[in-house]
Amino acid sequence: MALVKTKKIILLGVISLIIGFLSGCDVKVPAFLSKPDVYEVYNILDDYYYKDLAFKLGDVDSVDQIIELLDDPYTYIYEPDSRTIELDEAYIGIGITISDIERGILVTDINLDANLTGLIYPGDIITAVNDTLLEPLSFLDKQATLKGDLNDQLNLTVLRGDQIINTLITIKEIPLNSVTFKRFENGIGYIDINRFSLATIDLFSAALTSLETQTIKGLIIDVRNNGGGYLTAVVNILRHFMTGEDAFVTMHRVYDDNYTYYYPNDDAVKKPYPITVLVDENSASASEVLAISMRENGSYPLIGQKTFGKHVYQISVNLRQQEKDMMLNLTEGYWLSPLGNSVEGGIAPDVISLPHPLFTLDYPIYDKTLSLEDDLTAHQALISLINIYENSLEDVETTIFNLALKEKVEAFQESEALTVTGTLDYETILTLIDYYILLQQTETFDDQLKDAIDYLVAL
Repeated sequence: MALVKTKKIILLGVISLIIGFLSGCDVKVPAFLSKPDVYEVYNILDDYYYKDLAFKLGDVDSVDQIIELLDDPYTYIYEPDSRTIELDEAYIGIGITISDIERGILVTDINLDANLTGLIYPGDIITAVNDTLLEPLSFLDKQATLKGDLNDQLNLTVLRGDQIINTLITIKEIPLNSVTFKRFENGIGYIDINRFSLATIDLFSAALTSLETQTIKGLIIDVRNNGGGYLTAVVNILRHFMTGEDAFVTMHRVYDDNYTYYYPNDDAVKKPYPITVLVDENSASASEVLAISMRENGSYPLIGQKTFGKHVYQISVNLRQQEKDMMLNLTEGYWLSPLGNSVEGGIAPDVISLPHPLFTLDYPIYDKTLSLEDDLTAHQALISLINIYENSLEDVETTIFNLALKEKVEAFQESEALTVTGTLDYETILTLIDYYILLQQTETFDDQLKDAIDYLVAL
């Protein structure tokens, strides 16, 4: 897409000549000369953003200010090839998701396939990398400290509650596995899609072919915790299931009021087995395209929780006037369901199914040692984990560390060969968090998946 129109290039040349002749005069230099980075981003947004800008070029002094004034979480600037959907099925890194905080970098999630148990946990604050303090750095520079070549080692200084930890992390190939699948013993097929990358199309097709070759009695497509990705990926996946002559998704590009329609294949026929789609509050964008299209075009039910409700789509544009190669991700328009509906506000499932009670609680973290009479309101996951592990003892439900919980903690510590203190100390809490990570990967604790299987079996 040519984003700089010819007339703008000509105008730039003419005004540059005028400025040259007036170089000895007291004139105000235009924004495209004094702040070319600001001018570039503003004009791209002015031409292609899905809403009229509520500010003028003269109102802004920096690119960051433009992004802040938009107040649009989906419009931002990023480095090329840094987003998950742009990567292949593996990447070179350490396997964590991070956000920026003043002290350094907050670890918000970990890739379970990165094998980081015992090394780093959600809630950790990385304050230094290889002796480089992160606090004074920009977020981009903080991120750069975590990059390197395969097998490089990073010495991280981590603030974990009231503990300061030094941990050595190796940069390695981290699998992303956008598609995983299996066939359960009862004949139900299962395909999980964790993102819609360009590779996802072929991987999904191969998974579906494999399952259908084995003969399945039903299919579950899981897009829980899938924040979306490329439209081309979800469109081609949907063409395995969409039938009829009507469009199953419509894109409305606002700046020129253009509509693009995506139709089923001419020879498409309905699958001979029942299908359901698993969704949750983190199913967004392309995941919602898939979910609502499956329901409205194929009458396939959705099971789980109400989805996120991302009804807009974005494009990415190369930037040429920034300090280094960067991309502008901007909201261009809206997408609509087969029946012309918007998913703003989220899609309510046909069958409500909640996750295991453990996973409705805040992620367990270490803050400090907890002992008798301490407030446990923010640590309910730790109590739940103790109850699950020590299931031979009566469950404890409390917001205050009491004697009944102390007894269960002691039993857990003894079973795990930990020092028996009767407190939720550093060693005990980390062992419980490792147990939590194990349960995350255990199908018997996936209540929503079990509900979806039971639903298909009952048909």
